[in-house]
Amino acid sequence: MKRTAHSRVLILLVSHLGGFSLANPSAAQESPGVTLQALPLEVDLNLDGRILEESWFSAVPITDFTQQEPVEGGVPSEETEIRVLFD
Repeated sequence: MKRTAHSRVLILLVSHLGGFSLANPSAAQESPGVTLQALPLEVDLNLDGRILEESWFSAVPITDFTQQEPVEGGVPSEETEIRVLFD
């Protein structure tokens, strides 16, 4: 009984994921393929909302975002920058 229930859940999940990718096939084709570079931490960070540590400035920022709503692919109304570090 449990095996049948698990099989049904798996089938439903796979069918919904497949339908999602077919619903918007152009989204995958339009993506430019951004590469993210994550750098290792050299010193501990103080997570206080201020970016003062030198490690943040050595991390390569990603800034070329587009919005999804209200206009898909439009220029964002706010400037956004992401930098990734890991320990």
